[in-house]
Amino acid sequence: MARLMAFEWVSLDGVFDADPAHFSRWFLPFHSEARAGCIRDTIEGADALLLGRRTYEMLARFWSAQTDDSQGPARALNALPKYVASTTLRDAKWRNTEGILRHDVHREVAHLKDSVNGTIILIGSATLLAGLLSERLVDAVRLLVHPCVMGEGRRWTSENTPVTHLQLVESARLDRGVLQLDYQLPAS
Repeated sequence: MARLMAFEWVSLDGVFDADPAHFSRWFLPFHSEARAGCIRDTIEGADALLLGRRTYEMLARFWSAQTDDSQGPARALNALPKYVASTTLRDAKWRNTEGILRHDVHREVAHLKDSVNGTIILIGSATLLAGLLSERLVDAVRLLVHPCVMGEGRRWTSENTPVTHLQLVESARLDRGVLQLDYQLPAS
């Protein structure tokens, strides 16, 4: 059975908005080789990716055109099997997209966890994450917390995110004040 890990990059107040107007203010100023290494190692350590439609389309637009790792983990992102949760996406052209989860997404993710060996990484995808947390399908959360309070922008959690207790299992201070926080979710 696969382990499902949410991997989120957030500001101190939980903004994970990749809109260029926000991203350039909370994410880009804190670039470091240590943070890039954490992102690369996490993605390269995955056995599959699970994405919501908006995150899938945003990542596919950029990463599918990358042919080397000069911008980050392009080879791993392009090579990994990808699964997209969407009721509206009709055509998933990004290489190695294995399936679109359309109907009972929670049941389909549970089945995916039973059929994949290793680690499935969920990136972004706040709406999908909230539903998976409510169904207790997420096993771990890795946050890269950036020392910036945005006050505006889309957050990685929403009013629909259920109360979820996490156990801190590891933390690291990366360069420029970015924290890597690894959490496990208690077994049901």
